[in-house]
Amino acid sequence: TSDSATYLTLTFTRRATATDLAYTVEASSDLVNWSTVTTFTPGTPAQVTAQDSVALGTEGVTRRFLRVRVTAP
Repeated sequence: TSDSATYLTLTFTRRATATDLAYTVEASSDLVNWSTVTTFTPGTPAQVTAQDSVALGTEGVTRRFLRVRVTAP
């Protein structure tokens, strides 16, 4: 909960030694269409927590899903 609103969060661990990886946190309301919330590069701290950009209960939002997509260039 932040600013009287409820947001989903996702916590994951980055590999600090894998300098060629990008970690993209994505959000969806239907598990079909995904949008980028934020992107992390390798580094410290290894464990990071990302917060969704859309609060639950606002603008008719009743459900949200978060995932992390790991890519290498």
